[in-house]
Amino acid sequence: MKIAVFSLLLFCFFMYPAFGEEFSVTIPEGVGTPGCDDTSSCFAPFELSIDEGDTVMWSNDDSVTHTVTRMGDSSFNSDLLMAGDVFSFTFDQLGQFPYHCTLHPWMWGIIIVGDVVDTTDNVVDFSISLDRQFYFTGDSLTVLADKGNVFQILDPDFNPVLISQGSSPYTVVIGGPLWEKSGEYTAIVSSGSDVAQATFFVNVEKIELVNKERISIQNQKIANAFGDIISEVNSKQQVQITADISNNQNFEQEFAYVLTTKDSDIISEPIWITGTLAAYQELTPSLSWTPEYGGVHTITIQIWNNPLDKLQISQDVILEINVEGDKRSIIINEIDDNSQSYSTLELSSNTVEMFENSPVSMNEDIFVVDDSGNKIDKVSTDQTIDITTTISNDSEYEQKFVFIVQIKDSDGFIVSIDYIEDTLTKGTSLNPSLSWKSQYPGTFTYEIFVWDNLDDANALDEMYLSELIVE
Repeated sequence: MKIAVFSLLLFCFFMYPAFGEEFSVTIPEGVGTPGCDDTSSCFAPFELSIDEGDTVMWSNDDSVTHTVTRMGDSSFNSDLLMAGDVFSFTFDQLGQFPYHCTLHPWMWGIIIVGDVVDTTDNVVDFSISLDRQFYFTGDSLTVLADKGNVFQILDPDFNPVLISQGSSPYTVVIGGPLWEKSGEYTAIVSSGSDVAQATFFVNVEKIELVNKERISIQNQKIANAFGDIISEVNSKQQVQITADISNNQNFEQEFAYVLTTKDSDIISEPIWITGTLAAYQELTPSLSWTPEYGGVHTITIQIWNNPLDKLQISQDVILEINVEGDKRSIIINEIDDNSQSYSTLELSSNTVEMFENSPVSMNEDIFVVDDSGNKIDKVSTDQTIDITTTISNDSEYEQKFVFIVQIKDSDGFIVSIDYIEDTLTKGTSLNPSLSWKSQYPGTFTYEIFVWDNLDDANALDEMYLSELIVE
């Protein structure tokens, strides 16, 4: 009988291993106000390394409500943690698990389960660094590198969301249609066969909604010099655009009160004034505006966090006013059949001596053509166009290349990256072409790169850029 009991105990020991350890993370007092993110102290500790099977317990020691939510897939989510509440989760998978508070998006932390795999084994003689590890929509990311001439950012699925060339530092504003996934992104800097990379985390989920609810705009109006509300005005007559704005947060918020106007499909450059709202404070900012032309003008009011980052923290408010006077004349420049391109082509300013000895050169004649191959000087929404040029191999040996077209909107956000790979035999030329279609009008910038490959990229020629207007 004793032997049977002993055997049963051994069976239980091997079938059911010992439970993992428990670790504690606290949400400190006062982190509901921005600033803890500057010192990585929104969760304590900010970074916690554990083993597979261990449990983490978060306790809310703050006086306000928070959440503990996995960034990206919400595989763990505490829901609302009131003051004094505790949430626990057992990690049964290896990896890195960034998390945040959905109510206060500047609050970040990370749990590392198991050993972190070193992804920089191919780094040779140089390194890169980021200004921090966690970002959300609207943040500026700065990358510093010891050397390098090609820069890329890949999304969690390793698709490119940005490419560039030139020397460090590289500064990027996170946002736009290509930054559609939360998770781990990779910054890569190449210098010939030498490559350095670093990873960082981006949260794009719900941030736009959260940001646009920070400040409310009400009682917007257009007034004359006497303060009377008006719906019509003469051209050259100054008016005041005012609105009541209120801070919906329990902490101080810097802001920029921003106006843009539109007439005859021409959108003005934004104008703004800046200020600071205390917690739950209301203000009535005002900006002067003088219409130059007649017609119906649309005025858009927005609140940004500041004029540099341009992170929108309010919903749009639209006003219309009828302006009496001569309407704007839209002049379309005629382009003859021998025109080299739809728009003027410019060399970028970061010319590098290394291109003088490059085996591959790109012709400065960049063409925008329709689907029949005809050069065009007008582009409409939903019209497919091709951007093409001539690439020549002037060397005595074969050369592989990548032809890349990157397109940015008027706000500088990248809306498209496409490329083709091919090989040039010695002394030959090719005419690579990439298609693009815009679903909305505006002024776009297309940038053209020629690299030797995408893995350990090296630029073969200077970047070219030009503007493209979609009507």
